[in-house]
Amino acid sequence: MKTQSFVKAAVIAAMFATMPVVATSCAGEYVSPVSSSQKDLHTVDGIVYGVSDDPHYVSVAGFLPGNRELVVPSSVVIGKQPYVVTSVDDWAFSSDELESVMLPSSVSLVGRYVFWKCSSLRRIVLAGDKCPAAYNTAFSSELYDRVELVCPDGMVLTEPWSRFRDQVRY
Repeated sequence: MKTQSFVKAAVIAAMFATMPVVATSCAGEYVSPVSSSQKDLHTVDGIVYGVSDDPHYVSVAGFLPGNRELVVPSSVVIGKQPYVVTSVDDWAFSSDELESVMLPSSVSLVGRYVFWKCSSLRRIVLAGDKCPAAYNTAFSSELYDRVELVCPDGMVLTEPWSRFRDQVRY
């Protein structure tokens, strides 16, 4: 009985630890929910970044309303500190507003549900010579048939990126 209660409590705690929340700041409400585990959020040019414990890297946590085309830079300066953009957090681009996203080669991981509820999304551009790792749940399934994936010639597409096979443009 105690084991069942412990497992149940652990599952509930894990759900709340990864549950997306809508973050607000003086700039207003973010379009995309961000992970409640983010340490510190900063907005630069309409993109919300989460700064983790590592002082050199940030993740994309979301974006502000009104941005239809996002160009994620490979690095960003927050305060006076330069950071390399290495990942995209769960739910970061989940919005009906978003039409296109460009991810730099510095992004090595795309989280869960990043491209869900993206009814206006038409194009994803990958820069660099290697596609980022992505969770199988990064994309809602209807995107594979209608969103153009633009990537450099010769890029090897791994799962789930390879599901765009009929929509890939080099």
